[in-house]
Amino acid sequence: MWKLAAILYFLFIAVLHLIPGDSIPKLSLADLFQLDKFVHLLLFVGAYLILVKAVQQYSFKNKRFYLVLTCISYAFLMEYLQSTLGNNRSGDVLDFVADTIGVIVALYLSSKIAFVRINY
Repeated sequence: MWKLAAILYFLFIAVLHLIPGDSIPKLSLADLFQLDKFVHLLLFVGAYLILVKAVQQYSFKNKRFYLVLTCISYAFLMEYLQSTLGNNRSGDVLDFVADTIGVIVALYLSSKIAFVRINY
């Protein structure tokens, strides 16, 4: 079940990143900056934690490293696709930074919360 949840969640992130820009509600610049970065952070907290659950039964070396690498690479890919596909969207380095901070927050949470703690 967690594998399917991870796949669906990562697809959800892709849809949010790749929908045309003119489909996104207009907000003031100050509101957009704060809300947008916070949403990116939360999306990638969720991505990491769901991925942890999806691979929890597998045992391999450096599991945390590969999960972090997977999520950060995915964040980079989404920003790259935003900048290259058009759709009135553009990649943003600060969005990528917010995504990465979300992964780091989730990494910390996964060491503190038993439900998503990585077992070795």
